[in-house]
Amino acid sequence: MALGCSDKAASGADSSSVTSSGAAAKSGDAAKQSRKDDLVGVWTFTDAAVQKMIAASSPESRTLTLSLAAETTLEWTKDGKFKTAMSDDKKEGTWRLVKEDGDTLVITLQQSGQKDEEATIKFLKDGTIEVIPKNEDSMTLRRKQ
Repeated sequence: MALGCSDKAASGADSSSVTSSGAAAKSGDAAKQSRKDDLVGVWTFTDAAVQKMIAASSPESRTLTLSLAAETTLEWTKDGKFKTAMSDDKKEGTWRLVKEDGDTLVITLQQSGQKDEEATIKFLKDGTIEVIPKNEDSMTLRRKQ
């Protein structure tokens, strides 16, 4: 699975937006913050994403899937690094912005010894993000509390 997660758990524009700090930013502001700055932080699967994973898993592995999905975090840092953690399965790599178009980012992910992967990230109106790895199912994440 992209972003370094194990296969175990996976089977109309508004004139203003809210930044990760909670401050309102008007689209006309000269110092408009890049959405890539809003990506920085620790994210975890939404309840709907966890339910989707459980539904796709076999009945005998559903409890394990729930446990692993609930523990999984993805972290993007400002200096271009990312980390994934699922139970004791931890992976790291780097990311870079390829393109930004409003609430959509296209990024490239690199993990040691693996081919670069491209993913699209969409910032949704409810504060979640949809991560769409190339040639894989999308996943919806929320900022970790």
